[in-house]
Amino acid sequence: MRYTISKHKKMKYTLLLPLLAFTMAFTCYACATTSTNIEPHAVNGHWLQTGATVAIDFTLGAAEVLPSSVYAVDTADLATVKKQYGVLKSTIKQQRQQLAQQYNQASTDSSKAVALQQARQYLHQVLVNDVFPTWYGTEWDFNGYTNHPRDGQIACGYFVSTTLKHTGININRYDVAKQYSHSIVKTLCTSDSIQRITNFDQLLKYLNNRPNDLYIVGLDSHVGFLQKSDEGIFFIHSNYIGPVAVEKELATQSEALQYSEVWVLGHLMSNDALIKKWLTGISIPVVE
Repeated sequence: MRYTISKHKKMKYTLLLPLLAFTMAFTCYACATTSTNIEPHAVNGHWLQTGATVAIDFTLGAAEVLPSSVYAVDTADLATVKKQYGVLKSTIKQQRQQLAQQYNQASTDSSKAVALQQARQYLHQVLVNDVFPTWYGTEWDFNGYTNHPRDGQIACGYFVSTTLKHTGININRYDVAKQYSHSIVKTLCTSDSIQRITNFDQLLKYLNNRPNDLYIVGLDSHVGFLQKSDEGIFFIHSNYIGPVAVEKELATQSEALQYSEVWVLGHLMSNDALIKKWLTGISIPVVE
């Protein structure tokens, strides 16, 4: 199965972008107002590249990175996706419980730090390599709040809150998703880890000078994840432009990411407080 995203379509969305963003700024709080020890598994899918037709099978955690705006779509039938995702959530829960036990049994500061780092690495990898890819291709909708990947529509705020909820982070996905994009960052990240940036080049410079991490970024009227890795900087979000779906794209190629006056950036995986709450199951309250 092959997909094509034409350059002509991309240009059309580019021309409509200012009007769309202006409308959303007055009507959207983060695009949403409604309402284990795991082995990496293979998912058959395709990399989609803007302006070209590409079909490459990939294995989660070992996918080729194309030099353009890209995302991967699971082409399995919906019943298979639901079954695999259910197994994934169960195994994440099992692994979280094991990691929590290791952390609680650690008797020294150094051993607790090791256990916390193991938990951090696991949560980071399972989000990037397993949870997010299952959602790629799920349709964006302004009022979307589906709880199942590729079944229904999902707004940008709900994509953030739902994927984190499914890993075991104890949040109310409805309350978080309904927040303004900047407030979502404040809810999930400690204040000392949040940066307010007013220039896109400064955003890239800041990330390039930081270690690999998973971040959450709140824009003027949009929210999503930023992944800093050895392969580059990627924006993972439910996109209201282009494919109008959940996707992973190069930050430098993302129109949605660039079309903002302010970027509120929070460190997600390097946030010790969040990792500890994930391990212990402590509820994370909404912060305005």
